[in-house]
Amino acid sequence: MVADILIKNGSVIDGSGSPAFPSDIAIKDGKIIELGSLQSCEAKRVIDVKGQVVAPGFIDIHTHTDFTVQLDNRCESQVRQGVTTEIVGLCGASNAPCTESTKSEIIRPAFLKGNWTSFSSYLEALDSAKPATNIACLVGHGTLRTITMPPSSRSREASADEIKAMQYELEKCFEAGAFGLSTGLEYFPGKAANAYELEQLCRIVAKHDVFHASHIRNRDFHGLSAYLEVLEVARNSGSRLQISHM
Repeated sequence: MVADILIKNGSVIDGSGSPAFPSDIAIKDGKIIELGSLQSCEAKRVIDVKGQVVAPGFIDIHTHTDFTVQLDNRCESQVRQGVTTEIVGLCGASNAPCTESTKSEIIRPAFLKGNWTSFSSYLEALDSAKPATNIACLVGHGTLRTITMPPSSRSREASADEIKAMQYELEKCFEAGAFGLSTGLEYFPGKAANAYELEQLCRIVAKHDVFHASHIRNRDFHGLSAYLEVLEVARNSGSRLQISHM
């Protein structure tokens, strides 16, 4: 057997929950082709990791790399910690979808020149930036409110028609490849939403079998009621829930 890379003498933790075990790892064409004692394996590059742990790349489920990755695609602060997959679009704020009139409000940072409006074109722009990590994107609830509600109305509860418009936009994002919905209930404009609005959006989340990540409404004296709110939304809608900050 000839491999591109042979990692030898490592202590492997495979992510299954099993104890660490000693193993060599042969890699070819970017994929692991064999584990075990591979002393007879030839390789173009051999890496001896004796005394060190070898593990699959970590997944960081809450990052804001979407604010920076198109300016610096190296993602060094993540890669140096072993993170290879990041979830972005958190706290109700995603860089898509947007309209020409709301680009300046939605695309962060403001000096990033976004040439997209749809979620699918945003994913294409991310891909073309060639980030060092894998990136999965959530749809921001605050972003949905921004594109479906007039500026003067975003500090109030959404109407039935506005909720339907948000549901429609959310459906399109999931069809384009979004991994879920995020809410930022401590921030404007998400803080104006009531539980009914969240539940109606999370029904779309459940339909597509993705998940809802919530920066809850309060994290101090009213934290318990904030937890109960999103838990009730999850129960009523049937959606999966991840509470971002506890």
